[in-house]
Amino acid sequence: MLSDGLFWNLLCGYFVPPGLDNRARRRARTLVGVAVSLAGIALIFVLVGLVKEPGPMLLGPAVALLAMALALPVLRRFGPTAAAHVIAAGTFACLVNNVGLSGGYASPIFYWFVVLPPIAGLIGGLRVGRLWTVVVLVVMAGLVTLDRLGLGPPVRFEAGTPALVLYLDVLGIPLSLALTVRVFLRQQAIADEETRIAMERLEAEVRVRAEAERAARIADRAKSEFLSTMSHELRTPMNGVIGMATMLETTELTDEQREYLETLQRSAEAMMALLDGLIDFTRFEEGALGLERREYSLLGLVEERARSHAGAADRKGLELVVDLDPDLPVTVVGDEARVRQVIDALLDNAVKFTEQGRVVLRIDGEPTGIRVTVEDTGIGMDEALQARVLRPLEVGDSSVRRRHGGVGMGLATVAVLVRAMGGDIGIRSAPGQGTAVWFTMALQARSGTLRETVPSLHGLRVLVMDDDDACRAAVARQLRGLGAEVIVAGDGPAAVQALQDAAGKGAPVHAGLLDLEMPQRGGLELSIALRGDPVLASTARVLMVPPGRPVTAAVAARAGVMTQVEKPATGPALASTLATLVTGDAGSPRSAGRGQEA
Repeated sequence: MLSDGLFWNLLCGYFVPPGLDNRARRRARTLVGVAVSLAGIALIFVLVGLVKEPGPMLLGPAVALLAMALALPVLRRFGPTAAAHVIAAGTFACLVNNVGLSGGYASPIFYWFVVLPPIAGLIGGLRVGRLWTVVVLVVMAGLVTLDRLGLGPPVRFEAGTPALVLYLDVLGIPLSLALTVRVFLRQQAIADEETRIAMERLEAEVRVRAEAERAARIADRAKSEFLSTMSHELRTPMNGVIGMATMLETTELTDEQREYLETLQRSAEAMMALLDGLIDFTRFEEGALGLERREYSLLGLVEERARSHAGAADRKGLELVVDLDPDLPVTVVGDEARVRQVIDALLDNAVKFTEQGRVVLRIDGEPTGIRVTVEDTGIGMDEALQARVLRPLEVGDSSVRRRHGGVGMGLATVAVLVRAMGGDIGIRSAPGQGTAVWFTMALQARSGTLRETVPSLHGLRVLVMDDDDACRAAVARQLRGLGAEVIVAGDGPAAVQALQDAAGKGAPVHAGLLDLEMPQRGGLELSIALRGDPVLASTARVLMVPPGRPVTAAVAARAGVMTQVEKPATGPALASTLATLVTGDAGSPRSAGRGQEA
């Protein structure tokens, strides 16, 4: 058969354009077969006509033969749709010519028109078939109408017409359709065979992938079991190290020995945190990560963790800032240990990857829980790294790993724990612009908010002096949320001017929160200056000192400092301090002139 032969395959290889999808390629190959088949039929008509009945009737088959010959170059240049129109147009021209010359509606060739739409549809697609169906219907209806009106062309088939011509005219319809359908079905069979082969390949790939996934699951399970076993095994000696270090802390040590001991304790705690992260991660993968629900103080937890990380931040010259929403509940129900672990991991990462500037821990209340954000001014991350750090044991390049002391479990553990508690987590970062990691967590409130439970500061006027913008803004926001009127200053001279302006307006400031370490006139110097000013001396002075580095009581007394507060100071802690210093009774602020300096 034509569609099986080498000649047809060569034609398809040359005329079918490359780059077609499977459906278009199948149509193009069908078109080649149809064009060759119809060209053969047209050639027979031409040869018979030349021998038996030369004349105008030869024009139609000749046009059809030419169209079939042109269709193949058109296919190669413009694709199967254009070539299908060429074949349909050539066939249509042949039929119009021969039907018109042989009697119109009365011609035995008239019903050849019904061959055209299905052939056009098979080789050109649905749209081509629809178009030529409309054209054929219009022409056939026109010929029938002309015949009914007596205007049809005369019948040229008379008794002397060669029998071979009559047989070809009648048998051409089924012959053309049979050849077209044969080519189409052959192409369909080829397509089915290609599909079968593709399915077998796909099934083989699926089997290979399934086997690879099974092997990967086995390897993951073995890895998880190994990590879990090693983590538990390492915890025992690490607990011994930490216990002995704690006992050693109670003995008499030189300053140098105590420094070594503190380094040992920090390293041991970091190792324990890493082991805990590994255990949690393997438990989560196994679906065995348990959560506890009990009542605990959210405020106490946050202040405890801030104090725990304040020393590490201060040793790197960083400012650790805590910013609490006054609408946070004081007591909540949830897994305290997991919340502590998440906050510790975020603060540890922020301090580790920040060389200068600050780290801010911000906690806001939400209708169904809390939103925690840890923001730093560190090295930052690009988008690709942001997508990677939520996976275990991932951190930037090797230089980052060496510079910052390893990878830890970091955000991978955080993501596991947050999602296990029904929360969400996200990252905002850019290289060189710091990082903000946030997470939400559903917690059930069991008490009133900070605003409702801490001492009221309504009517209290407070000066906040700090050279760090974020720290100054956080303290001011918290105190305002608790009812205080707050004035801010970025240095000593600005603070003095603000105090003088307030006193001049008849609204003297009740208390000043003074940062010890300032580039211009720190807290001690400012307190001494205020003590010697008869107008401003009554302002209660609270010195905000770095963690673990308060000034001596004698120095504070000489400077007129009434009390000291270690940074990072939260709004509730400052409210309690200010209420004790400034408030007379029942939370009512005293007159600015009543206080006595310590």
